[in-house]
This record gives sequence, structure tokens and C-alpha cells, in this order.
Amino acid sequence: MAGNTVRDEALSVCAVCLSVDNHPLYRGLVQCESCGFVWFPVSTADLNRLNVYRDEYFHGGSYPDYLTEEHALRRSFRDVLHTVRRFAPSGKLLEVGCAYGFFLDSAKAYFDVVGIDVNSTACTVAQERFGVRTIAGDFLACDFSKSQFDVVVCLATLEHLARPDLYVEKLSRLIKPGGYSVCWTIDRDALFARLSGRFWRYIYPPEHLSYFSHQTLALLLKRFGLHICFWKRPFNYRNLDVVMRKLSKSRFTEWLYTALDRSGVIRREMRVPFRDDILVIARKSLHVMDAGRE
Repeated sequence: MAGNTVRDEALSVCAVCLSVDNHPLYRGLVQCESCGFVWFPVSTADLNRLNVYRDEYFHGGSYPDYLTEEHALRRSFRDVLHTVRRFAPSGKLLEVGCAYGFFLDSAKAYFDVVGIDVNSTACTVAQERFGVRTIAGDFLACDFSKSQFDVVVCLATLEHLARPDLYVEKLSRLIKPGGYSVCWTIDRDALFARLSGRFWRYIYPPEHLSYFSHQTLALLLKRFGLHICFWKRPFNYRNLDVVMRKLSKSRFTEWLYTALDRSGVIRREMRVPFRDDILVIARKSLHVMDAGRE
């Protein structure tokens, strides 16, 4: 039976299809009964109070130490860059959620790059270390004036957003007609995600708030004139300690983590076998009549 289960009306609207009919799923998540999109309802005020993405997020929070993962992350980013250049070999590129600038550093050999991130420390390090232009602040509040880009990249960003529709709407406006959006996000329709159910390793609000499938991501992009021309489930390279931290906690996994940590193996780089991420490249229509309609 359809029913609006979220008390705050603003939080009850599906960011993908705008339906207000949803039902409880598990672990505080709700699912749209119209398109199937899944999200964790939380207000902007609550997120601001939590201040999730302060410096501790990268050092001891979600990541034991983000900077020690540089080599593993760059392996993943090189594959993304290679894929992007099949569609856009060069031009102006914006990365939303650029963190410490590892992707920007790789992309600057081919693109005129700029990045934006809410963490000012990460932006400063990226500028000083790699000589790339970064902006510290909220993407939605940032005035890009009349800037337009050939490519806008969001790597592991959309899942962190309470209102991904607002971000996709804005990035679509910033993309030149015929340009591309590049989104890497978690995929709840992947086999490992479906088998894991409520225990899926990527379910941990308030960090992860939006849970896309290929279908729901395609619907959201299409609303704003972006049409998928390529998608895949990419290989993701990470340090073993980060992968272990994301797995469902149990006595066995805690014991295994401790044993691997003592042996030193925990800090080794690995190719994550779960294939529960999705990389999507979407092309902006050459003729867009307005923000949400072609």
C-alpha cells in the first residue's frame, strides 16, 4: 500500500521522480514506490550540525588515512580518466567533490581542470601539492558565473548528498551542449548489494544518503537533459583496511581485522571484488529547452 512515511514533507519527496509515495525499507532507509530510488531522510540543518566532512573524515573517520590510499585511488582514477577521454579527449573539466586532488592531478595533462570540495584542508593540499585550482565551499552556493565545462565529474559524491537532484540540475547547467557528466556512485542493484540486503557494506548514513541503481540514476540524469551513453561496474582499488572497515561488523570480522593488522597485511592494496559501484557517462543534449525538460 502506498504511503508517505516520512514526517517532514520536504524529506518525503523522491529526488528522482518527485513522488511522495514511499515505504520504510530497513536501517532508516525509505524507498520510492514509483521509481524504486532509496534514500535516508535527513534535513540540511541536521547535516550541518553533524559536520560529517571535517578533517577527521579523511583521517580516522571513514578513512583510516586517505593520503595513504593515494596509490590505490589513482589506479581507479586512471581507469576513469581513460574512459572519459574516449568521449572527451580534452577541454575544460570540473570535479565536484575533488578531495585531495588525485584525479585532478591525473586529468590536468589533458584538461584545463578545476575542483570544488567542502573540505578546505583538502583543497589547500591539492593546490599546493599539484598546482591545480580548487574552490573550498558548497557546490550549490558557488557562483561559477558564465563558466561552462566540457566535462563535469562526480566520483563517489552523489551517494553523500541529501538532494542529489539539485546537484545534477546545477552541473547540467554548467555542461556545454554536447558535453558530458561523469558519475561514479554506489549501485544497489549490483549482485553483491542484492545478496547483502540490509547488511550491504555501503549502508552507513549519515555519510551515504542516496542509493542509486542504474535505472534510477538514468531517470535523474534524463530529467536534466543528460542521456547515458556508457556505463559499467568499474574495478575499485583500495587498501584492505578500508574494505574491512566497510564490511558488516561481527566478532569474526573484528577478529580478522585485528589479525590482519598485526601481520601488516591490512595496509596492502587490493582490487575490491564486489563490483558494487557504477560508472556512468551521460551526454548533454545539444538543444535543451529548459532546466528539466527537453
